[in-house]
Amino acid sequence: MKGQWSRKKPGTNSWEDYVEAGRKIQRWIDDSNELGCNVSPTTLTLHSLRQQDWSVRQSLGSFPEGCDRDAANLRIPYIGTERRNPDKASLTTWLVFTQRTDIHASHRWAGRIAKGVIFVTNMERTLGAPPPYTSQLIKAVYEDEFPLNTLRHIFFNVVVNEDTRYLIKELLYTDDRGLVWPDRTRRNWEISTPVYRALLGSRIGRIAGYFVLGAFPRGTRQISRIVSWAGILDTITLRFDLENIDT
Repeated sequence: MKGQWSRKKPGTNSWEDYVEAGRKIQRWIDDSNELGCNVSPTTLTLHSLRQQDWSVRQSLGSFPEGCDRDAANLRIPYIGTERRNPDKASLTTWLVFTQRTDIHASHRWAGRIAKGVIFVTNMERTLGAPPPYTSQLIKAVYEDEFPLNTLRHIFFNVVVNEDTRYLIKELLYTDDRGLVWPDRTRRNWEISTPVYRALLGSRIGRIAGYFVLGAFPRGTRQISRIVSWAGILDTITLRFDLENIDT
């Protein structure tokens, strides 16, 4: 994935930079013949992570705070209904890795899944830490429990990434666009619109885009919609909706 996203400091990209970055990712997703995409198919699994000395812990629990209504509206079934524990909504997975030769090179990832959805609640990857990438971890965690083609929604909860926060709070939610942050209204940004492309070109959007590129054959699956709103404690929440591409 090297070279596919801008390494400018947060706050230095323009609106047009984000839109152009998102346009490229959308074209890579839509067209297998589009040049310039270096994202390879992802084969990572939880089993292979364990073999690489990752710590993998899992437990049944609730949906992330503030997402119960969204899960109900999207008709996400409780995972516990299939595990004789019907009050449990999701399966939480914690992933931790520290490189033995460099204790400062580490990964931390946490998320929750139910059939059709994954909530990414924490992701940290220090400078110099080796792959895998967050987009690959999303696939490994979801596919360990459900067929990949059943995934319809990816949530990113409590977004703290500076690049994405800058885009949303400084460039998108502005007076001249008629938007003010914090905004708890679910704003739907449809595919191919400028805002959709700008969000797809943000750091968090690129993770979602790279997930699609690595998880599905190009030209078969797309991000049809991106939804943004202020979640718990007015932090950014993003949802990426996945659909098949009509052929």
